[in-house]
Amino acid sequence: MPWLNKYTEIILVGIVSGVVFGFYQAIPTFPDPDSFYHARLTALMVQHGVLSEFPWLPFTTLGEVFTDHHLLYHILLMPFVGTLGPLVGVKVAQAIIAATFTIVCYGILKHWKIPYAGIAIIALYSVYPMLVRINLVKASALALLLFLVLLVTLPERRYLAAGIITLLYTMTHGGFLLAILVAVVVWCAQLITKSERKPTGLVLVCVATLVGIVANPYFPANLPFLWAQFFQIGVVNYQEVIEVGAEWYPFSLPDLIAVLSLLLLGLVVAGVLAVRRYQTMLADVRIISLTFLFVPLLLLTLRSRRFVEYLVPVLWLLVCVVVLPAWQRGDIQQLWRTHLKPLGRWATVLKVYLLLAILFGLLRSYSAVIGEFAAQEPLQRYAAAGTYLRDHVPADAVIFHGQWDDFPELFYHDPTHAYIVGLDPTFLYLADQAKYQQWVAISGGVDKLNTAAHIKDYFQSDYVVIDETEERTKLMLAYLLRDPTAVELFHQDAIRIFQL
Repeated sequence: MPWLNKYTEIILVGIVSGVVFGFYQAIPTFPDPDSFYHARLTALMVQHGVLSEFPWLPFTTLGEVFTDHHLLYHILLMPFVGTLGPLVGVKVAQAIIAATFTIVCYGILKHWKIPYAGIAIIALYSVYPMLVRINLVKASALALLLFLVLLVTLPERRYLAAGIITLLYTMTHGGFLLAILVAVVVWCAQLITKSERKPTGLVLVCVATLVGIVANPYFPANLPFLWAQFFQIGVVNYQEVIEVGAEWYPFSLPDLIAVLSLLLLGLVVAGVLAVRRYQTMLADVRIISLTFLFVPLLLLTLRSRRFVEYLVPVLWLLVCVVVLPAWQRGDIQQLWRTHLKPLGRWATVLKVYLLLAILFGLLRSYSAVIGEFAAQEPLQRYAAAGTYLRDHVPADAVIFHGQWDDFPELFYHDPTHAYIVGLDPTFLYLADQAKYQQWVAISGGVDKLNTAAHIKDYFQSDYVVIDETEERTKLMLAYLLRDPTAVELFHQDAIRIFQL
């Protein structure tokens, strides 16, 4: 079988990465609570088709106008959820998507004829946040896959493929505007190398983006959502006004340097090589495109840590394209002999240090992901409470909860009721700032005297769910326990339910 010999390496990469990611997904937790949202929403789509409204968060902008901006991701999950059930299905699907992303990364290096591709893949996953992000049951890994394929097709002027990828991107992930950034930097690189003067790729990506927005089944309702998601959450980012999702907070520069230390070391080497071979570098569209793309992604990551998932593969590709061919040619070894070997014993110490740093960096990254999974609450934390709510609380009643990131779990285990805030507090803040402040005051224990009455008056809710282990809601819990109008109905696994 000649084809087997031809694709042995890539099949091996797929199998190994599938086993590794399958091992991570076998840990019975979700590092990101949004995974519960994706599991339940997909299960609802299996039963009812594409959802046109979202009545589970009536006080938020999502309750007013809903757009599933991960539509194609959820469609991709549907056969897994329909066959294996929601929780197992999304985990199996994510392991496959993450393995496919790895195969694409490996395939790009082979397509570009970059040596040592297998070793390079190991280096890619030495960056702990990168390894975590692609293992999250979210659309991130699928979006990254499309992003990287676009980064390959545009410099090669395969515009039809680039247009199709962009179209898919717009319906897969909220970060699809990065496709336009890719098109801009590639066109600039083409101008510098004089390989293309017309902005054909840029125009095509812009048109495909517009078509994707208009062809979306949620159009025109998706327009206000995109405004909220891109500008108000992504650009304005109310992190100094309200509590937002962890991924929207910035990376500090020292932390980012520590996380990217191995790749930044490679970038330094790449910079030295670029100075020595600058004419060759300036003629390579790939190198210029990746360099131009690295800078804005670095700035975005310093603004919001979620962009690290884009920054890392771009930096990794840049280092691979410059450093690995230079190693194969012997350029790096020559630099070592010329500038470092004369240092004698210190050169040996430096070599040992670098080898140990690389080894321990890799081991730390892989073990840290296991720790990230293991540190989370079990998947069934709200299962018993959800069953109680479904069986004893009237359908469509509003359930008050004190933590916004508890919503995905509540939604998964009990989709028969409505809740206050979830997915991102900004959606409640944008819909009604006064109501958001009321929710913060009540759930944080600022409202000391009339907690139960205000929950009923402000949110039309007769039921409260509290996790007694949460520090933020402990005062609210104490007020309810001493309030004679609040009756405790349920208490199991640290979850308590009150009727007001």
